[in-house]
Amino acid sequence: MKKKKKTGAQHKLALQISREDELRIKRIMGLCLLQNELCPINLNRHVIKQILSRRTGWHDLAFFDPMLYENLRKLIVEAASPNADHVFKVMDLTFSVQATADEGDAGDQVELVKGGKNVPVTPSNVHDYVRLYAEQRMVGNNKKALQALRSGVLDVIPLSAFDNLTAEDFRLLLNGCGEVNVQQLISYTCFNDETGGLFLDIESCSTSSEEGFQPKPCCESETGS
Repeated sequence: MKKKKKTGAQHKLALQISREDELRIKRIMGLCLLQNELCPINLNRHVIKQILSRRTGWHDLAFFDPMLYENLRKLIVEAASPNADHVFKVMDLTFSVQATADEGDAGDQVELVKGGKNVPVTPSNVHDYVRLYAEQRMVGNNKKALQALRSGVLDVIPLSAFDNLTAEDFRLLLNGCGEVNVQQLISYTCFNDETGGLFLDIESCSTSSEEGFQPKPCCESETGS
């Protein structure tokens, strides 16, 4: 039995329904924020900054790809070393990076600047290389999708409502507070004085209980105080 082909009108209707469903999905986060409900959709820091119209810096890469961030950070540190010119010459880096599966065909080269495959990375331009590389990994071909996500949220809540919010504030309002990995926090922290009681207090709080790290509502009395 042959499958009937869709007519032009049917194809147009299917496309319209698909776009309407997509728009509804984009508005979910805005509705959760508007109705003070926690949303199960977790966003990375640079995605939240796109929604808030905040500038995305290369340090945001640390929340998205920690390993790549650390490698790029080491490049910047190496650029200040006495033998930096020799080290960069040996590494033979250019303003062209290998694409990931999310960016298209894995293995293809993506030029960070025009003619980037012929532009060597040196100690003098390594900061530009790091910034462009981080931007390519975080945004890349997803620019239109990020803009669409932002427009879906702003269809429900005006941008002015986010004026005083940081990316961390937005995540807390949208997702609540997640699990705190105390051991990882200890490995990242160094106190000049021996203040170890802080971690005991953190461990004593359970994020799964009502007494854990949960955002507290701001209640006003009838007098407004």
